[in-house]
Amino acid sequence: MPDQEAYFVVSPETGTSKSSAPLKMTCRTEVTTLECEDARIGELISKVDILTQEVEDLISLIKDAGIVSPKDITSSKVIIVEEMDKSTAKQRVFDFIREHKTSDIEELHENIKCDIRVLTEIIDELCAEGAILGE
Repeated sequence: MPDQEAYFVVSPETGTSKSSAPLKMTCRTEVTTLECEDARIGELISKVDILTQEVEDLISLIKDAGIVSPKDITSSKVIIVEEMDKSTAKQRVFDFIREHKTSDIEELHENIKCDIRVLTEIIDELCAEGAILGE
């Protein structure tokens, strides 16, 4: 390994010595790992900045087109969905409905946090199965 120095450190109290090479290698590994993680965080921050700009541009286009009122756009919620398989999402929907007795799609989406298309499929399936009543 290049850049590897091996030397011994003598303890004044005990007079014993030990090699510092393993410690230096561990420190270099840790520093390299932190540098890689720092670079990855920087990449993610850049991507978030780009996405933020894209969302702002889309909001501007929507406002300019008059599709919805500016108030509706600024009061919209962002729901971060979790990756989950459909059976997990279906069980969560069933449990939520059982506990709360009633819910609308927005409330389910906020609480279940699955993809909205999957959520609508699940609701349709549960209604067809008679597990929940839909309107």
